Amino acid sequence: MSGKKKLLTRRQRALRAGLSLAVLALLTFLIPLYHVFPGQAVQAVGDWYGLAPLRTVLTARLEEPLSGADRLYLAENEDALVAALLEFRLLSGWDAALYEAVDCSGSDSPWCGLIRTYALPYAYVFGRVDDPDVKEITFRAVYRPSLYSSLSQETVLTVDRASAKGVERDWYFLSPLPVSTAFDDPLLCAVYWRAEGGAETLLWELGG
Repeated sequence: MSGKKKLLTRRQRALRAGLSLAVLALLTFLIPLYHVFPGQAVQAVGDWYGLAPLRTVLTARLEEPLSGADRLYLAENEDALVAALLEFRLLSGWDAALYEAVDCSGSDSPWCGLIRTYALPYAYVFGRVDDPDVKEITFRAVYRPSLYSSLSQETVLTVDRASAKGVERDWYFLSPLPVSTAFDDPLLCAVYWRAEGGAETLLWELGG
């Protein structure tokens, strides 16, 4: 048996080089799409909105995981606040099952948002406050069989500076708010903020 290695023909070398380039091209395409870390999926949401790089400020786990989606991330940059419900799949890595962004480029602090899925008996409210005079924010969610019905059910959630996570002078929150799971049950959510010792001021009102 000869100890010499069989020399590859020119055609075999060309095929091997072509296959290597094809594999490299496939990996170059797939690697950015496979999110190994949750932060990559959050940044992908930011990229979809056309936002500059985001930094994560808060995380939470769902008490009732939803089809593999069990983590909520709150991330921000100077101009925006993004909440994303993430799920992990073996073939695609981390991905955002649900997400919501709030524009923070204006001077209307505090900034708040709501992320909701009808499959769960609660939504999540999130926000950022950079006004030192704002001490607490109250969410009042009202449900009616119809917009014209006098029957209603109300749930209230209050978040305050003392129990929130602060970064420098800002403070953030990502908290569950009980809601109805009925698709035809309108949700009216009014958001108020209060300064220390002051009266409530309406921030925004959401109907849906």
